[in-house]
Amino acid sequence: PDEVAEVMARLLNGATESVRMSTTLYPEFYNRREVRDAMIQAAHNSESFMLLLDPQADENILRQNVEYVFGLANEGDVMLSRAVTPIPHWLIVDEKNIRIEQPHPFHKPTGENMVIEGASRYASEALVTQFDKMWAIAVPLGNPR
Repeated sequence: PDEVAEVMARLLNGATESVRMSTTLYPEFYNRREVRDAMIQAAHNSESFMLLLDPQADENILRQNVEYVFGLANEGDVMLSRAVTPIPHWLIVDEKNIRIEQPHPFHKPTGENMVIEGASRYASEALVTQFDKMWAIAVPLGNPR
């Protein structure tokens, strides 16, 4: 998990244009200082931050345990929605830096990841398009009214 947190923080800290993230927001991971700080920095520094919550995640528990994410959504720095179907867990930063999690049991930290840094936009287009399709049918959460 230390290596995964370092990779996530590095990718998020470099965000300037966009962040597309699909996740369960596993509290033990997302409350690690380096991940939390990078999430907040990316929310403030990128032009858009779309966070797609896995449908298995318990929103009420997450509101208590990773409240900073919901605070960023309420402030308008993060667009937060819940997926309506099972989703892969991805991080796409500026459409060129990508992290793809190997599927793993819910409530367990991730294991293997594929990380691509500096991918051409052409190479990332399929992931961005698929993420945007999942986002389009998702239910908004905690966004400003």
